[in-house]
Amino acid sequence: METAAVIILAVGILAALTAVVILRKQNRDYRKKCIKAAQRIIREEYLDGSIMKKDETKKLSRPRKTMVVLRIKGSREKGFVFDPEQEIRIGRSLESSDLCLPDPSVSSHNSRIFLYQGQLCIQDMDSANGTAVWSRGRGKQTLWGETGFLYDRSRIWVGNTCILIRVFRCSVNEE
Repeated sequence: METAAVIILAVGILAALTAVVILRKQNRDYRKKCIKAAQRIIREEYLDGSIMKKDETKKLSRPRKTMVVLRIKGSREKGFVFDPEQEIRIGRSLESSDLCLPDPSVSSHNSRIFLYQGQLCIQDMDSANGTAVWSRGRGKQTLWGETGFLYDRSRIWVGNTCILIRVFRCSVNEE
């Protein structure tokens, strides 16, 4: 009887370790996808800059940039990588939202995320239900036409949709 219990315990531990390894690999793969998307954005900006400034091409550098991933909670594949220097609009409207959420409790023009003096910010656009923001060490607050700060691992609630925020630095050459 004791041998059976030991075998069951060993199988349980092995299953748990396997699950941890699989989850870590999935997270690594997702991070690689996000980095590749960020690199494409940075390359495109670099190329646009070099086309616009032919005489200054040698002066252009390829710096590390702050990039942001918005990931809809509960959906492993629904993520959006963007450069916060370019504002992102969140809402229900297909025409005017960069991130369109088919949630009836989301306003057409709900909120926007942008970079202000190097700080990642979110502004509620006078939406009907406000925009809730949670950040570690800062708690949860609801914005009603106001602006708040976002940090790595912040969460925002737009209507009934929870969006996880990841902030990272990336360069074109990064692996």
